[in-house]
Parts: sequence; C-alpha cells; structure tokens
Amino acid sequence: MEEEYKSPYCPICEACGEDGCCPATSCKQHPDGDYCKGYLAELKFTYWMYKDLMNLVADDPKYKDAIDKMWNENWDVIFKRDDEDTKVEEPGETLFPGKLAKANETLEKKYKK
Repeated sequence: MEEEYKSPYCPICEACGEDGCCPATSCKQHPDGDYCKGYLAELKFTYWMYKDLMNLVADDPKYKDAIDKMWNENWDVIFKRDDEDTKVEEPGETLFPGKLAKANETLEKKYKK
C-alpha cells in the first residue's frame, strides 16, 4: 500500500515551519494551521529579546537616532498603511493575522533590498 504524500507546507499560510526559512509573521494563527504553536512561540521569544535588547541600547546616544528611524519606518509599514485592505489597527485593538502577514511581506521586500 502506497503512503499518501503530505506537503510540508501549511495549508493556511503556506509556510514550511522550518526554523529560519519562513518567517513566523507569515502565520495566520488559524485553528487548522500546521505550525501555529511553534510560530507563536518564536514571536513571543523575538518580542522579549527585542525588549531586552532595547533596554540595553535605547538610551545610548550612539544608537538612539538609528533606533528611532527604524522604529518609525517599521511602525508606518505595520500601522499606518493607506491601503485599507492591509491596514492594521492601532495597538490595543485586534491585530488580524492576515493583515500582519501582508505587512510582513512589505517589510521583507524592504529588507531584501
């Protein structure tokens, strides 16, 4: 009897779940997703690492201007989009995973330059 082929890609977001390959921000946190639990853990880890690193360097004059510039550019990509279809609500309101995934695509294009 032949085994049925199972694609390694998530049927919802098409991510592969491999560490370092598909970004965790592509995950839609859908109940039928294949790698949602792992991606959510990666996002939590990244958030706390970011907070700890920011506490180390945010007030250092050597880094302050660069950090402020990056913060503002990335904030605008995620939260201040003109396209209503991909605009993400301000923090504190619901952040729809699909909209975050679209914003992630924009950021990836920006940083692949």
